[in-house]
Amino acid sequence: MTSYWGRVDERLIRRGEIILDLRFVRSYSDELRELNYGKRGGHTG
Repeated sequence: MTSYWGRVDERLIRRGEIILDLRFVRSYSDELRELNYGKRGGHTG
């Protein structure tokens, strides 16, 4: 009996990569800074 769990794990990992697209995290800091620009009480640095 051969184990196929390696293939199953690989497929689940690939599925997770498609579902959890985290590209938005890279630009989150810049977008947040832009949204808060000029507002009172925000971080200025």
